[in-house]
Amino acid sequence: MAPYIHPDGQTLYFSSNGHIGLGGLDLFVSRKDEAGRWQQPENLGYPINTPDDEINIILNSSGDKAYMSAIREEGYGGFDIYVFDLPQHLRPSPVSYLLALVTDKHSGKALQADFELLDLASGEKVHSGVSNLPEGSILASLPPGKDYALHISKPGYLFYSEHFRLTEATESRPFIIEAALQALEKGSLIVLRNVFFDTDKDVLKPTSYNELNRIAKFLDKHRGLVVELGGHTDNTGSADYNIDLSLRRAAAVQTYLVQKGIDTSRLKVKGYGPDKPIADNQTEAGKALNRRTELLILENQPQ
Repeated sequence: MAPYIHPDGQTLYFSSNGHIGLGGLDLFVSRKDEAGRWQQPENLGYPINTPDDEINIILNSSGDKAYMSAIREEGYGGFDIYVFDLPQHLRPSPVSYLLALVTDKHSGKALQADFELLDLASGEKVHSGVSNLPEGSILASLPPGKDYALHISKPGYLFYSEHFRLTEATESRPFIIEAALQALEKGSLIVLRNVFFDTDKDVLKPTSYNELNRIAKFLDKHRGLVVELGGHTDNTGSADYNIDLSLRRAAAVQTYLVQKGIDTSRLKVKGYGPDKPIADNQTEAGKALNRRTELLILENQPQ
């Protein structure tokens, strides 16, 4: 009973009287191996478990502190909540966490919006929900060292997408994203952060498909929109070559969306090459930001 999977996604804690224990309900841990199979449960041992019942356990994101419901002779009666430091060998893998703040770009007002977080490599959904007011906040514990895609949507607004890698974020220092949503109106523009190409190529990487499928659904829902798909590059190589490459990449996005049922007349393409940088081309990080695909609303006709 009371199964609890830590946000590391591979450590399961539960209460049971069906395994060898100290008496009554004891707490156990089981870990998932590389093949995705749960391993033989391990009793958390004394003094966490006793001859009485221990029925729930929840851990903090760092995995070093635990909270459990248990009956103890020195308690207040019935089940009480106890907090304690979990021994090192019983701890899960540490996790980091994301804090995203959703606002209206023009007013700065916090917004309540739907969100989904995906494991970028597998496409698996790891979190979903609604941003909390009054701050418009999204808070999610995530295993570090992975690439994630964030998608935020709200009726009347252009969607927001981002990708990030949790590396140095900690429980006390989260990874922070400020997501400013734009109204569905002419001139609104968004960088398609989850559309990817190999270096010097115009073939979409499979990790782009989830994002592009969402865009197709968005355009199908808002059939009055006419948009421009704009390709951009860094300044490596000749300007003419980069303009051609950026146009071919924008056209690849257009082709994919047309295959998903979006009318070609609603999808204009343009290759800007290196002409509109959004970051310094003197650094690799800046060049990576300049290599992008953008969606610009050209028209928002009544439906």
